[in-house]
Formats: sequence, structure tokens, C-alpha cells
Amino acid sequence: MKKSIFLLLTALLLFSLCAGAYAAGGIDVLKINPYGEDEAAIDTVSWYVSSGKYFLFLPADTDLTAAKVYFTASGDVTVDGAPVVSGDSAAAFTAGTHTLSCGDATYPLTVLQSSALPTVFIETASGSLNYLLANKENKEPATIRVYENGELTLDKELKQIKGRGNSTWTECPKKPFNIKFDKKTALLGMPKAKKWSLLANYKDDSAIKTPAGLELGRTLGIPYTSECRNADLYLNGEYYGNFSVCESVEVGENRVEITDLEKANETANPGVEIEALPRGGTGANGSVQNHTVKGSMKWVNIPNNPADISGGYLLELDFGVRYNEEVSGFVSNYGQWVVVKSPEYASEAEVRYIAALYNEAEEALLSSNGYNSRGKYYTEYFDMETLAKTYLFIELQKSLDTAISSFYFYKDAGSDLLVAAPVWDFDRGFYTPEWRCASDMSSPNGWHSSSFSYSGSNGDPFDTETFLSLCFRHEDFRELAANTWKSTVLGTAPAQVDALFSGHYAQNAASRQMNLVRWKYASAASPLTSATSGGDSYFSKVSSFVHNRLAVLDAAFNSDLAMLYYDANGGSRHIFNREIVAVGGKVTVLGTQVHDSYIAAPAGKTFQGWNTKADGTGKTYQPGDKIQLNAKTTKLYAMWDAPQGNPTNPTNPSQSDNNDNDDFDFLQWLRHIFKVIGDFWRRVFKIK
Repeated sequence: MKKSIFLLLTALLLFSLCAGAYAAGGIDVLKINPYGEDEAAIDTVSWYVSSGKYFLFLPADTDLTAAKVYFTASGDVTVDGAPVVSGDSAAAFTAGTHTLSCGDATYPLTVLQSSALPTVFIETASGSLNYLLANKENKEPATIRVYENGELTLDKELKQIKGRGNSTWTECPKKPFNIKFDKKTALLGMPKAKKWSLLANYKDDSAIKTPAGLELGRTLGIPYTSECRNADLYLNGEYYGNFSVCESVEVGENRVEITDLEKANETANPGVEIEALPRGGTGANGSVQNHTVKGSMKWVNIPNNPADISGGYLLELDFGVRYNEEVSGFVSNYGQWVVVKSPEYASEAEVRYIAALYNEAEEALLSSNGYNSRGKYYTEYFDMETLAKTYLFIELQKSLDTAISSFYFYKDAGSDLLVAAPVWDFDRGFYTPEWRCASDMSSPNGWHSSSFSYSGSNGDPFDTETFLSLCFRHEDFRELAANTWKSTVLGTAPAQVDALFSGHYAQNAASRQMNLVRWKYASAASPLTSATSGGDSYFSKVSSFVHNRLAVLDAAFNSDLAMLYYDANGGSRHIFNREIVAVGGKVTVLGTQVHDSYIAAPAGKTFQGWNTKADGTGKTYQPGDKIQLNAKTTKLYAMWDAPQGNPTNPTNPSQSDNNDNDDFDFLQWLRHIFKVIGDFWRRVFKIK
């Protein structure tokens, strides 16, 4: 009997504890309309609740003399002891800490207000984000309202809002979005267009890499680099954080202004719903081939081609697994995945045309003398000025996706050249505490995109040097890059680049604090202090990286550059020398594995060292030796011999197990609570 009573009381007590923890006390909902409109208005802001703490994130242009408060409560509500009435003035909700009371319940409320940034309110047709967040491809209509400096500058319907991004969508709790209007619409002072990108920048605690990076790209004169404005975004009344509102990368007026081959296809096929046409490719019986076949292509079976298919094309180099998700594209003969972004629904003739051009250019880059089998030099295929500027931009920032993803080319009709533009995607550049291909992207030192390979991870089968790495193997490209550096703001006015980043940082200060409280520090003991400290600490690393990286590359490009390359000589994969050195300088010879970059031995062979000649008749070096680089380009060849015993190829250390056990275990917590309560009742009823 005692045991039955004990179990019943334990369950009742646990229920009461849970109920008490769940209940919002006397206040269920609290909202403020910063502009004095009614509770149902799109721009009404709800409080944010996290770990027993309550926050109100108010827009920069909130007018507390006009603002109204709305709440649902079971009794009278006071703010710091003064009564408030739902629907009345919200003047008491000034920035700072407050105590809300309703009966015996109290609520610690922190009010934060943004500054200097515009505000974007979006309300979905469903009034919820559940459908959008369930799948990146889900879309629904919405309403958008924009305030700038207290003025309502936009109040329109959106044709759709949907998710966007790749790793940012799958890995980050704060999601990015794309929005689309029915008609071209100006947004935040940027030229009219239908499509816009809302970038979440979750991995950038400084909140400024995207706007600063895009501004730097435009300053360098990289064509069609997007404009961008940071803003505070509210979705369905919930503060969703600091976002970069950007022009999407697409062909069109005010975007990448080249011939619109997508429209030309529609004109050549009147009445045909091109998006519904069957897909084709170089697979069996004309089927689509996936990313695993070099030289393969995929397209849409469009009945009629325009008279001129020479342009315009917008291409994106991307990961193979992402390539599979796209409609049109090709895998180069070397193994680079190229998505045809425009025309998205490209015909067979169009894909074959642009793939042939790219493969010719790639063949020239791969050759030691820069000429392909047609006798054409690699510089005949590219706008070299833009290519050099884009290389320098990426080398400066040490981007995680260096010429692997988010790397664009366009080709216009009537032009024979591929233009390396626009630049895009910087949240994991300009300092990020990560490694890729033996490059430490948190360090301002050493080469990066000039010596980079795609490691064949993420389910992608090929191991190739990236496009920019292939370029840098040519001494004339290195000379062009150096001269371009010295003639642009990077070499002539580095302080201007520093100021560009610090200026964006100051402008985003208040919004950044709100964003970090909302997404990372709400449960901290001191959320505001932690958010400010976290943002400042991260920006100091970004600022230091940019400043020091400018100095490192300036010294490099003002010297007589020497490069050391390692040849697998029958093995596979790549390693690169990261040290920056001038002709006559010495560097340390590497082993076959450096961090996550390595050369794998041929079957049945083991590594014996390096030699200056492929047949082993030159000078031999072992890892750790010093080698003097007396020429602009030096190569070492791996030497292999039969193994002693049964060695295995090196493994990729980047694929190490991740056994962190920091996640909260609810069941374990529940068992612990039962045990504590059980021990208490056992003592009361003396149950053994």
C-alpha cells in the first residue's frame, strides 16, 4: 500500500513540477506593435521565450510614444509595478531589463532595440513557418512590409517565399530564404527585380562578411557583383535575426546583364511548357547521367533551338552531389561539375556547346605549356582581367568553397570569353576556424586558392585540382595576379579595405547583439554581455585576419614568386606547398599527408621520398628537409617501392569520428528526477 501511495504521489508531484515549468503563469502572449497599429498587423512583434527568460527584440525605428502593447493574461499586468492595459501605450517597454507581473507570476523581461538598419516583416499565407522549414523546396505566398528610418517604403504581396542554401540550410538552425515578387520590385534602395536572397549568415558572428565582401567585390570591379543591405527580419511576428538582403545571382536586367537565352528558348518554342519537357543526357538511351561520369552532360529535350546559342550562359562550379539536384549541366573531362544556371532548362545543343568550350579551356589549363590540342592558349578562353581579380579576391578571403562551389562564370552571345564573375558566398571566408585541403583558414599566412584540390569527399568520386589552382600553375598567370594586386585597392590602399569591414561592423552593432542573443546566447547567464563579447571577439579575428592577410599577400606579390609542386608520380590525390617564398628562398619538404590533404600510394607500393626527376635520377629529398627554390616553378616527384609487411594507404583525418556528447538527454534527466523524488518519499514512508 505504501508503495502504491508513494508511486502516486511521485507521479502527482512530477506532473505538478512539469505543469509549473510549462505554464506561462498569468501571461500567455505578449506583443508590441512598434508603429501603433492593431494587434493583427503584420509588423506586430511577439516576445521570445527561452530557458525561462523573456525577450522583446524591437526594430530600429520603434516609436515608443506611438507603440502599443497587446497581451493575453489571466489577471492584471504590471511592468516594474506600474499597471499596463492590453491595447494601450507600450511606453514602459524601454530598452533594458523589466519585471512583468500578473498575480503571483513574474517574468524577467529584457527589451533590446536595433539601430541604423531597416526592418523587413514577412507574414506567410499559413501564418506559420512549419511548412517552409519542413523542406527547402516548399514555397508559399506571403506579404512583405519594409520600414526604413521610420518610413514604410514597401507593402506588397510576395508570390512566394522558400528555403535556400545548401550547408546553411541543412546544418544551421537559422535558415536562409529566397523571396519572389510577381513584378520587378525595388527593395531597400536596390534596383528592381523579382527575385531576392535573404542570407542568414549563421556562421558569421560578426554579421558583416556578406555585405563587406560584396562591397569589396564591386570596389575591385568584378562585374555584376550583387548589391546587399543588412536588415532585421521578422517572420510571422517572430524576430528571426540579422539578415543580408541581396540581389540574387541570375541573368536579367539589374543582375547579370547578358543575353537571356532562357527567354530565347521560350520564344523559339511558343506554347511549349519547357519546364514540363522530359530530361535527357549522355546516359544509356539518352538518359540523364549523374555526377559520377566524367564528360557526361544533361539537358532538357527542347524541340527548337534559337538561331544563336552562343550566349548568354551563367555557369556555376559546384559539388557533384549538388550537381545532381540541378536541371542542366555537365561534368568536365577533368572531373569538374558545372551547373548551367541560365538557361536553367537548357537544350542538348546548348549544353554541348558550352561544355565543349569549357573543356577546351580546361585542356589548355591542364597542359604544362598552356596550349590545348587545338593549338589555343588558355588566355584565349578567359577575360583575364576579371579572372585575376576574382582569384585575388578569393585568395584574400581563404574561402572554404574556393573554386569548388559558388564560383561563377558567364559567357555572353557574340563573345568568345568566359568571365569569372560575379563573386558570392563569404560566410565561411575572411577567417573561419576550419581546415580544408591542408589549408588553415583561420591563419592569414600561406597560399590557399592558388594551391587547392577537391578531395572527393561528400560522395563525390573525383579528386581534382581546383580551377584556380590550375591557373596558378602558369607563371604568366602568377605575374598577372601580382600586377593586378599592385594596381587595385588591395595593393594601393589596404587601409580602405580595413575601413570597409570596420564600417559595416559599427553599423550592425545593435542588430548583431539582438541576433546573437536570439540564436546563440539566450540561455546564457548574461545574454547581452555574452552576445556583445561573442560578436566583438569574432570580429576582432575577422579584422585581424583581413589586415594581416593583406600584408602577407602584399609581400608575396611584390616579390619574385617561387612555387613548389608535388607530383604523385603514379599515386593519386594531391598535397601542396603552402609556404610563400621568393626565388632563392627555402621551404620545408612535406610528407605525403598534411592534415586532410594527402597522396595515396599506388597499389602494393610504399613511399620512399621525393626526387627532382620522375625516374628518380635527380636529387632526393625526405620530408622535413629544406629545398632551395631557384626557379619560379619547381616540382618534386614521389618515389615508390615495394612495401615491407602489409602497409595501408593513409586515411583522411578530416573524417575522424565526432563523439561529442553535449546534447541534452531528456530521458536521463527524467530518470534522475524520478530517483530524487523517489528517494524523498522512501524516506517519508520508510520504504526500502
